[in-house]
Parts: sequence; structure tokens; C-alpha cells
Amino acid sequence: MSTTPEHELARLAEARDGAALAEEVRRLGHQAVELIAAYLAGVEAGPVSDPSDPDALEAAFSGPLPEAPALAAGVLDRIRRDVVPHSMNVTHPRYFGLMNPAPTVMGIFADAVASALNQNCAAWLHAPAATHVEKQVIRWLTDAAGYGAEAFGILLSGGSAANVVGLHLARNLRGPAGLRDGGLSLASGPLTAYVSDQMHYSFFKAADMLGLGRDGLRRVPARGDLRADVEAMARRIAADRAAGAVPVAVIGIAGTTASGVIDPLPELADLAARERVWFHVDAAYAGALLLSSQRGKLGGIERADSITLDPHKWLYIPNDAGAILVRRGPDLRSVYGTEAGYLREQIEGGARVNFFQYGPEGSRRFRALKIWASLTHAGAATYRAWIDHDLEMASYLEEHARRSEDLELMAPRDTAIVCLRYAPPSAVAPVADQAGAARQDARLDAIQSSIQERIQREGKAWLSTVVLGGRRALRANIENYRTRREDVDLLLALIRRHGAEAAADVAT
Repeated sequence: MSTTPEHELARLAEARDGAALAEEVRRLGHQAVELIAAYLAGVEAGPVSDPSDPDALEAAFSGPLPEAPALAAGVLDRIRRDVVPHSMNVTHPRYFGLMNPAPTVMGIFADAVASALNQNCAAWLHAPAATHVEKQVIRWLTDAAGYGAEAFGILLSGGSAANVVGLHLARNLRGPAGLRDGGLSLASGPLTAYVSDQMHYSFFKAADMLGLGRDGLRRVPARGDLRADVEAMARRIAADRAAGAVPVAVIGIAGTTASGVIDPLPELADLAARERVWFHVDAAYAGALLLSSQRGKLGGIERADSITLDPHKWLYIPNDAGAILVRRGPDLRSVYGTEAGYLREQIEGGARVNFFQYGPEGSRRFRALKIWASLTHAGAATYRAWIDHDLEMASYLEEHARRSEDLELMAPRDTAIVCLRYAPPSAVAPVADQAGAARQDARLDAIQSSIQERIQREGKAWLSTVVLGGRRALRANIENYRTRREDVDLLLALIRRHGAEAAADVAT
């Protein structure tokens, strides 16, 4: 054969015997592994964020579908040249950004194995081992949450999907009888759910998709410490009941996206019990504390009817890997169980489970393998050390800010997220009236935005901003077991250097 691209593809197509196929896979796999290894080896040498022009990237990935095949080496070269350098470098120890962790190496390769097996984890017969791996992962997570033997759950794409499932369970199991089959017309009044205004935006989508409407999601203003105001929620529930509404859920947030604070879960559990509504906890981020030495911060979570937990956040698992955990496992089957004529032979019983009967997805990828492999490879003790390390780094940053005259903490720290702002004495002067205070806050907001933009452009670190209580803050999230004190020190130096420049620019 020739050495044209057709030759390479033909070898794969014609490799009917195992040895020939294995040799071709090895050849291609070595090239891919070298690409991954080179990327990981150079993590700290490159910028954290990509300064590229979006128009240039658009041009790089435009044009029609190629008619002729390309050699694998050429495809990987394109990835190495046009994808890797222009990606957010979340594995960098100075990525203090959103909830995207440095993934475990075992998770990376377990995910590749899962792709090779290409199991559809909908029915046991089509994914026998994968089903039991997922059941094991769910058991580990429900045990960590303090649930009993009846608990169950499923893996999903992430917290957004899990929050939809949690609210769906609430609607069907705490709404009018027969709602699953009869629909919303059975409701005597609008269905409502109650959550702090620090909630994740996915609840808006969930309420919309499930027919509550975004107005049916009662966003109750948080207390001054950014935690749920349970008394205000109780008053809103009482008022809504008097007006004919049908409350179905109270939602607690364990680690808000904005600031990482944890709602008073025991008080919310009491409220849900008194009102006989579903209690869902969104612990997509801070659920990882269940594997840390500070799991006591999540006291009360074991009383939740359902829990969202994302291993692809603080458990360092590659995307995507979310989970919904349910205290009474049969609740999932009662809501999602369905008939499928072409799967009638998929009888459940004993250890056999068909996951399509327990959640909204039909086709389901083998997400569990990378979680199982990472947890098994590292072990509980290592995970505890990793999460505790991130908490220690966050505490170091928090204490430095607390002692500094030019930095102001903007939120309590319950997790590894620290919210602060650069506010040197020269930028915070006494003001005579409310209008002056507003102008000063606007200047400080502009300074924080400028700091973030300057740090991003320089590329030595990355962090985000967030609005808390109407004021903009810098938000540093530590979700990387490779981050060290010197990385935090550099971030502080960058904030101060760029802050001084930004303050001077804003002042002029």
C-alpha cells in the first residue's frame, strides 16, 4: 500500500485480527499520550489563560468538512498547535477560577478506557460491569452523605442536570397526587419552591422546564452573611399557602457558586419537615467536604431527600461527572420508571439494575469509571489530604487579607473560595452623603474589574469577579492539590500591583 492517509485508515479497517489492531492502536496511542504528557509537563511554563483573538480562532476552525482523510499525526499536530495553547489552563496551580479542578491523571486515562469500551449505561445487559461500577460509586457517595441502605442515585452530566432531577422529584412526590401521569392540570394552585437568592442559575432552568415557571421559584434574599434566611422562607411559604399556592420544595445550597458559603442545613431540614415539602441540597461543589476532615460543615445534609454532588468539581474528576443522590432510592424508580417495548427483556431483580428506569437519560456514557478509578487509586486518605490542603491554602489567603490594610474580605469563608477586594486607604475615604458613598463604591467596583482583566491579560494567574451585596469582589477558588503558598503569594502580589495601577487609572 501507499503511504497516503488512506493507508492509515485502511490498516485500522482491515485489522481484523487482534494483534494487528493492537499494534495500530499502540502507534496512535503513543502519539496521543506524548501530547498529553507534554501538556502536563509544561503546565506551569505557559500562561494560565489564552490571550488569543477570537477572530483568529474562528478562522483556524472554519472551512468545509475535508473531503480527503488526514494522517493521525497531522490531526494531533493541529490539536497541539491550535487547541492546547488556546485553552484555559485549569491544571495550572495559579488557576483560581471557576469550579474546574486539576483532573487526576488516573481519571484522564480511565475516561479514555471508558470511551474505548463505549458502553451505553442505560440497561444492565448492554453495560453489565459499568452498571456495577456506577452502583459502587453511588454507594460510596451516599455512604459519605450519611444516607442509609435504601439510598440510591445516578450519575449525570453535572449539577445543572442533577438540580433538574431534584426539583422534578419534589414536583412529582410533593405535588398533587397523580401529577406524573395527569400533568400540571391536577394542581389546585401554582407549584412553588424556595431557595436563597445565592442559588445557582440552573434552578431557573429547572423551574421553567418543569412547569413551575421562573416566578414559581421563590428566591428569598439571603442574610447579611449570604446564607439562607430560614425565617424569611417560612414567612414566604405561609403567605403563598394563604394565597393558594402549593409549596413542593425547600432548597439548601452547600457551597454557593459565588462565595462558597454553606446554608444552615439543619434549620432548612426542620423547615422542610414542618411544611412537608421535599428538601433538596445543592452540594455540587462543597459536597466534596464529605471526604475531608471538615465534613462537619455539612451537618444536616443527611436529612435531605436528594443531594446534588459533582465529582467533576472538588473531587478532581475530568468533565463530565455529576450525581444526584436520593435518600429513598425507590423514589427515583417511581418518577422515572417507564415501559420500553424493545427492552422488555431487561428484567430487574437482585443485583441487576437498568439505569434508564432511574433518571431522565436514555443513552448514558460510562462516567463512573473515571470516578471509581480515581477514588480507588488515591484512596480516602489521599482525597482527605488533597481537599484539606485546598482548605489550608484558602485559609492562608483569607488570613493574609484579614491582616492587610489594603484588602477587604467580602464574604465568610466556609470552603476554599475567598472573596476579597483591593481597597487601599487612599481609595476608601470618609464620605459626606449617600451619593458620595455610591460614587466611591462604583470606583472600587471598577478597580476590581480592572484588576481581573489585567491579571488575565498578563497570564500569570487567573481569578474571577463576583457581585456580593451589590458590590464587586475578586473571587479566588482553590481547587488544585498542586497549588502552594508561593502561588497564593504571587496572586496577592499581582492583585496589589495591578490594583495600584487600576486605582490610579480610575482616579484620573
